[in-house]
Amino acid sequence: MRYQDPPDAQDPAQDPRWRSLSDQTDARYRGSHQPAAGRQGLRQDQYPDQGQSGGQYPGQDQYPAQGRSGGQERYPAQGQSGGAGGSGGQGSSGSQYAAQGRPGGPGSSQDDLWTPRAPNRERYQDSRQAVFERPPPPAERHWDGGQDTDWYPVQPQRAPERLPAEHRRKPDRGSRGLVAGAFTGVLSAAIALGVAMLVSAFIRPQASPIIAVGGQAINLTPTPVKEFAVAHFGTNDKTMLLGGMYVTIALLAMVVGWLARRKLIIGVIGLGAFGVLGAFVALIQPASRTTDAIPALVGGVAGVAAIIWLVTQAGPAVATPATGWMEDDPAQSLAGVTGGVDRRKFLVAGTATAAVAAGSAVAGQILTNSRFNANASRAAVKLAAPASKAAVLPKGAELNIPGLSSFYTPNSSFYRVDTALVIPQVTTQQWALRVHGMVGQELTISFKDLLKMPMVERDITIMCVSDTVGGNYIGNAKWQGVLLSDVLRGAKMKSGVSQLATTDVNGMTVGVASDVALDGRDAMLAVGMNGQPLPQDHGFPVRLVVPGLYGFCSATKWITDIQLTTLGAFTPYWVHRGWTQVSPIKTESRIDTPKAGGSLQAGKVMIAGVAWAQHKGIEQVEVQVDGGQWTKATLAVQDEVDTWRQWYVPWQATAGKHTLAVRATDMTGYTQTPTNKITFPNGATGYHTVQVTVA
Repeated sequence: MRYQDPPDAQDPAQDPRWRSLSDQTDARYRGSHQPAAGRQGLRQDQYPDQGQSGGQYPGQDQYPAQGRSGGQERYPAQGQSGGAGGSGGQGSSGSQYAAQGRPGGPGSSQDDLWTPRAPNRERYQDSRQAVFERPPPPAERHWDGGQDTDWYPVQPQRAPERLPAEHRRKPDRGSRGLVAGAFTGVLSAAIALGVAMLVSAFIRPQASPIIAVGGQAINLTPTPVKEFAVAHFGTNDKTMLLGGMYVTIALLAMVVGWLARRKLIIGVIGLGAFGVLGAFVALIQPASRTTDAIPALVGGVAGVAAIIWLVTQAGPAVATPATGWMEDDPAQSLAGVTGGVDRRKFLVAGTATAAVAAGSAVAGQILTNSRFNANASRAAVKLAAPASKAAVLPKGAELNIPGLSSFYTPNSSFYRVDTALVIPQVTTQQWALRVHGMVGQELTISFKDLLKMPMVERDITIMCVSDTVGGNYIGNAKWQGVLLSDVLRGAKMKSGVSQLATTDVNGMTVGVASDVALDGRDAMLAVGMNGQPLPQDHGFPVRLVVPGLYGFCSATKWITDIQLTTLGAFTPYWVHRGWTQVSPIKTESRIDTPKAGGSLQAGKVMIAGVAWAQHKGIEQVEVQVDGGQWTKATLAVQDEVDTWRQWYVPWQATAGKHTLAVRATDMTGYTQTPTNKITFPNGATGYHTVQVTVA
């Protein structure tokens, strides 16, 4: 017999609460109350008929206790086989379904028998969780009547061998997977860097892999690229370098993340390689320590763990009948994945990963600033009065002209050019200077020992070789320190010495020609700048200052070692990269006002600037307008030959565009050359010119 559907009921083949008994196999359970994509509309004529006598369930009703008159079962009492409407009589009048005959009777056929699907937590879960279990074996149920009847549970549903094309769905391998892969890689790399920064806070800042790799990038960068960065980015060159490194790491991490979503082992190898590379680079840096490899290795492990977790959390759901069989072969669909992304789980995992990465980085920076900080040490330094003070600045040595550089450059605006990505934090207790090599007596001088030695104070203008014509990598300050000649005399320098190979706390090397440094000029180990202890970014606690030489061959900041040797026996950092071994500062001049591209009002305009020829002195400055005659400028009073000199020329400006040029002549009679030359390998040359518009 067939159960009679209620008037408002839909076709059982379309009703998700019902399914056919004839589709009884040991396949996986479908994971949803929703009808399977591709299952709708499929009736029993698509499956082999099963008779009552030869079927899978011999001689028993689908539901027991049928045919009991007056029974109050879940389904109304129904008669046994035979007779229209069943011989067992009707059930209670309140039954949900009318009495129906057994299969084979006029009411129905075995092929159309449908049974309700009762949800069972032990047998399936929601399809989006993609968790399926095999059903329990058939069990006996005992009914009120005391009769034991075999109970056959609803059997699982299996996809057909091949579904129609309109019911098949292909995997989603589009942009969503690419975005998830990109975020997976970036977040994993962020975890690696953040954890490495945190670990480096317990070792030293230079052990951070981003600092180590950045330092190596500086070492490997070709000189033209370095000069381009210095010329165009100025003192922000290091910021640009770090920014470029982060962008590069992010791009590489995206690729690793994309590949990891397809094959996890690639992501594991990629993140692990990042850690190993960072450790290797940290170990090959100058003045490296064995412990410098630890942060990169720990960060690499953290990155590997992160990418495994993120890939797992973002893993696609297993194909189910509810979500649709996506391959031509349903068996492959069951065994495979969809290629989609569990967005909710991935969002939670990604947010947690980003929080851990940011927290690690912030905590590492806070700990680094707390544990490696020389501010207190610098504040405790009290500079004694020098034994030899600088001459009082003569009246008229500094001109009060708007736009003109001040005679003394403030510490806060003094130029900074070096290779240190992180400013070394060296306390006075940690600092010591070793003097060795071709000496009769090796010395180790502490900061206290240095302060006890006779000190001098001098006005000296220093300059970077990377300064272009008219650039700003030059400054004048009042320096205080111990004469280099006094220190070397204490070490009993041997004959034949031609170079002082100096090294800073990071292992950076600078070679100083000894005959220049010891020819009577005021080369010193400086501890003070403009009346204050050296600022940390300018070499605290001690730096080297040699008047008349470009900084790359004289101005060693954070100096810790001096080896007396020869020019041929030692190749310093910059000389190894093609720069000249001994480079005196060239005689040059600069227009400070008016500024290039400025707009002026017709009438009297003051042209002013500075000129320098360290250890020689400036004799004359001339200004030219629009290629005409050279006009002598009025010079400020000369302070010392090792400082720059201010100058000015009144100009009666007329309407139009004009080109201004300047040149200087030093006290040896040399006039700077008009030939334009780049900074490499020993400093730029040429006239500084500016173009202005007069209204």
